[in-house]
Amino acid sequence: MVTDREMMVDGRPVTPSSWKSASINFLNWLKKHENAFLVANNERRFDFPVIISAYTNVHQCDCLLEHTQGMLDSLPLFRKVFPKRSSYKQEDIVHDILGIEYKAHNEEEDVKSSASLVSKVVNDHGDKSVQENSFPAKAAHLSFLSGKERAKNMPSLSRLVAFGVMKSATAENIA
Repeated sequence: MVTDREMMVDGRPVTPSSWKSASINFLNWLKKHENAFLVANNERRFDFPVIISAYTNVHQCDCLLEHTQGMLDSLPLFRKVFPKRSSYKQEDIVHDILGIEYKAHNEEEDVKSSASLVSKVVNDHGDKSVQENSFPAKAAHLSFLSGKERAKNMPSLSRLVAFGVMKSATAENIA
């Protein structure tokens, strides 16, 4: 009997890996690849902070950063090279630009289609636009740390904002 608590792939139950096992496996994979870049659509605001946070929580962030050359947020890249689209969801771009259908949100299919899209951008537009949307992995880590400090310090400034002594944006900069 299938319950709503089971992980399913193509309608079949699968046994998920523990976070510890999956994170170690991923780090071991990264160690085998020089100059690895992590690529995700809208990663700067979502995926990378989640990854950095998760690896920080298990005290493996230094290892992640050591073996990650950089990170590429494909969303601003695709917005630049495929302007005026109605949708920037990866599966829509893959369908429209590459002319293929794939199983979105299946990690292997997402990775393959993302690699194909980035390769097409490099082939059609050169690597300058890819470089402009890439950043060092350390920058994502510093942004994560900055956000944690801001969140910790903002409550102490909230009264000043509430009484109009300063604007919220100023308080965030101070925090």
